[in-house]
Amino acid sequence: MTQSIKLIKTSRKLILHRIILVFLILTTLTISQPVPAIAETEGQRWGLLIGISDYAPSGPSGLDLSCADDDANDIYQVLTTEHGWKKENTIKIIDSAATKAGIQNAIDDLSNKVDSDDLFLLFFAGHGSYISDQAPIDEADGFDEYILTHDRETILDDELVTMLDKIESNKIVVIIDACFSGGFFKGSDMQARTVPDRTRESLTDALNGDLAKQGYIVLSASDDDELCMESSTLQNGVFTFYLIQGMLTKPFPADFDKDLKVSAEEAYTYAGPKATAFNPNQHAQIWDAIPGEAELTIIPRIIIGGVLMPSNKPRIVKFYLGLVIICGILSVVFYKCRRILK
Repeated sequence: MTQSIKLIKTSRKLILHRIILVFLILTTLTISQPVPAIAETEGQRWGLLIGISDYAPSGPSGLDLSCADDDANDIYQVLTTEHGWKKENTIKIIDSAATKAGIQNAIDDLSNKVDSDDLFLLFFAGHGSYISDQAPIDEADGFDEYILTHDRETILDDELVTMLDKIESNKIVVIIDACFSGGFFKGSDMQARTVPDRTRESLTDALNGDLAKQGYIVLSASDDDELCMESSTLQNGVFTFYLIQGMLTKPFPADFDKDLKVSAEEAYTYAGPKATAFNPNQHAQIWDAIPGEAELTIIPRIIIGGVLMPSNKPRIVKFYLGLVIICGILSVVFYKCRRILK
């Protein structure tokens, strides 16, 4: 009888420990499974980032800038390291590669890859100015704004619209850090991104006048009759510097709604006033005709297997540290169970 009682007690202990063991194993399996984070925004991100500091002919010339290539490189870096953009989806063309044909070919190539639910970003840093209105689109102010490519070819606002019409995305973000009008100015540490010897005009139709279309959001570093500056102190275009600052390192300074992401709208809201504070003669502009916000941050749907970004590292480290602790607890429980069974 006593032996039977002992067997029953031992059996109960064994069952209890097995239940605890199963519970801990299930807990560990649950934790070790890919854990949903904030749902990833639908669609992929595609980017064409253009920065031209060296204008033809190669080598020092009167049109050369100092920081436009840095702008494109830095935007590329922050998008692919901090915001989860795939490097293979983010095309960067710098200086001599940024000819008119090179830009056209890059847009054509991307147009075959971008879907309607994807986000497409065109970033340009370099010279911009204006000329008398060219056919076929009549401009209200009698001028066509343009960006200047490495080979000193112009891409008129009308032409840029035609190029981008090939992109089927419902969310096209255009960021341009270049002058579109008047004057050439040099200060102690700042240089204007406009073609020399252009007289300053009071324009009423900026580049985003042609890009003022549904599905577009356009950020311009300056107003239509202002100079756009780059700074040797900042080592960037003024507007681009503050765009990058707002998107660097979680918690992102430009993440105003605290959703761990930065949208184009938030980036503009952060950078615009700061750029004006640095250069009071420069006022960034925005055209926004997309539903919701154009999210520039990709948040991985899972922690394990997700994009390892600096902003994710603390969370991932905590996850694996917790996994080690759970495994340690399991080992202790298993060891005690074996001793009881013996």
